[in-house]
Amino acid sequence: MAAYYAYYAYYADDAYYALYALYGDRLFADFTQRFLHRDVEAEFTRRLFNPAHWPRLWSPFSGRSDLLADIFDEVLFDGATFANLSKRPGRPYLTISATDRAAGTRFEFAQEQFDMMCADLGRYSVVRAVAASAAVTTSSSQ
Repeated sequence: MAAYYAYYAYYADDAYYALYALYGDRLFADFTQRFLHRDVEAEFTRRLFNPAHWPRLWSPFSGRSDLLADIFDEVLFDGATFANLSKRPGRPYLTISATDRAAGTRFEFAQEQFDMMCADLGRYSVVRAVAASAAVTTSSSQ
């Protein structure tokens, strides 16, 4: 019987687990060059202060996490969707969770959740799920 691995991605670990689920050990072949030796923070700052991105940043439908997701997609994820996950044999099962801020509940990027929205998880970008998982909001009660 084959070993079964399940990764539940939250916050800082989500990108790593998603990449490993997508690429397996191939991830380690060029991860250092593609990501660790690259100044992603400087690229994010350049885009943040580039006036061409300001309309998108001011939109209620987009924000800073979308800019960061774009960079991660270019640098690491290569446009991968959840359908790409199912194409890798022997891959670990991956669940990425985020918070539904309106309902105050956990949202899992799973087909069962997408069925309720009449949507196909396979067409959804993995990096967008990673960005949603990494987005942390703070609140305070007074």
